[in-house]
Amino acid sequence: MKTTLKTVSSAKAIHWLAGHVMPEKRNRKLSPQDRARNVEIGVTRGRVEAIFGHMKRLWGMARSRFMGRARTHAQFQIAAIGWNLQKGARFR
Repeated sequence: MKTTLKTVSSAKAIHWLAGHVMPEKRNRKLSPQDRARNVEIGVTRGRVEAIFGHMKRLWGMARSRFMGRARTHAQFQIAAIGWNLQKGARFR
């Protein structure tokens, strides 16, 4: 069998998934500790997701206009600065 990049990467992915996917944890009742943790995390997650949703919906951040990680990161950083300036303007 000829080894290609695709077969190597899929073999690595399968190996990685074997250690990280926990099927025994899916589709089961949550313990009271897990429920409490989800409630606690949900508050922060809700605020963060609202900000991302605003950027995607109103500022066109659903897709990046740039190619490459560095430029996309810069685009997001500028959007985050804009969010903070807008939030600061509402504070006054």
